[in-house]
Amino acid sequence: MLPAINAVLRVLFHEKKCMTPLDFQKVKRVLVIDYALLGDSVMSTSFLRIIKKNIPNVHLTLACSRLEKEVLEEQGIADEFITIQMERLAKAVKNYRYIKKAARKINRQQYDIAIEPRGDIRFIYLMHLCNAERKISYTYTGGECFLTDAITPSDTVTHLVEDKLYLLKKIGMRFEKKDMFPKLCQTEEGKAYARNFISEHGINETFIIGIHPGASLALRNWKHYPELLRLLGRKLTDVSFLVFEGPGEQEIVSQVMEAAEKTGAKAIRVKKGIKEYIHLAGFCDIMVCNDSGAGHLAAALGVKVYVIFGPGLPKEVRPYSDSGVYCFSNHELSCKPCRARTCRHNGACLESVKTEDVFRKIIATMKNDRMEGNINGEDSA
Repeated sequence: MLPAINAVLRVLFHEKKCMTPLDFQKVKRVLVIDYALLGDSVMSTSFLRIIKKNIPNVHLTLACSRLEKEVLEEQGIADEFITIQMERLAKAVKNYRYIKKAARKINRQQYDIAIEPRGDIRFIYLMHLCNAERKISYTYTGGECFLTDAITPSDTVTHLVEDKLYLLKKIGMRFEKKDMFPKLCQTEEGKAYARNFISEHGINETFIIGIHPGASLALRNWKHYPELLRLLGRKLTDVSFLVFEGPGEQEIVSQVMEAAEKTGAKAIRVKKGIKEYIHLAGFCDIMVCNDSGAGHLAAALGVKVYVIFGPGLPKEVRPYSDSGVYCFSNHELSCKPCRARTCRHNGACLESVKTEDVFRKIIATMKNDRMEGNINGEDSA
């Protein structure tokens, strides 16, 4: 279907290609169209910071989701946010009026460069309607006819972060390895909020373990968090759990809270907005979660993370950090990676991740980090 659509588009549209290198000294305004949910929003931080680093005085406008704006608006890496609705853009024929409306909103100013870093033809078309001298994206889904600079993806790049940064490299931007890692910075107000929350709940002097047992996609939900918490609660002393609850995750969070109660461990249910989530996650000593935005967020805050993978491949979507990321995944299943909504194998990828393996890895790394004072001598597994 997509090749046929692209064939028609090539007949109807033809954006003149630019062969000259970009002169970043002359660039004043940049538009980035990057609709993302939580995990991808966090992974975009290094991409946006590198643009700012290469064009220091640029005015950067980010067209994005409402959630992405909430995550990034305090990070100082975009000067202006324009929110767009994916569910309306996805149905281009029915919602052509909305696409034109979104373009008019974006076109309140002229841009020297517009970048769509995913190669998604829906957003490439939106960019085509924007007032930008250069329009840059990948050729993953086609849409070359709308671009002045069509970038061919690399066959050797696997991780989503590296994929975005490869695009910047191809248009002449420079960066060091340290620039590649996504990073979230806590505001002083956010730090104060977290300190007050922790003080009010009496867990100031404890080792704080964050647990986010849910995920937006059911196939990524590991079911053994209650068992893991029981093991950790019995093994560790002076420990507290922050159990984060997202939309639709009430049942699994209730099970985890019940498991904490049985061990006598201190557990606090956290159901907050995304900004409060960021403030509190940054004060955890470690975070245990599924392949979801929680792991990316915690890693970007400098928290050690333990991620249980189901259908996804860690090499493609793991929290991108140079240290402190531990992934649990069955690499031998032939059906991975899988992007299906239902599983024909009864969730074998998640069920193959054993609770004892996650538990022992957490304890082993705590010992390596010289936190033995929090660990009971007996083996609870």
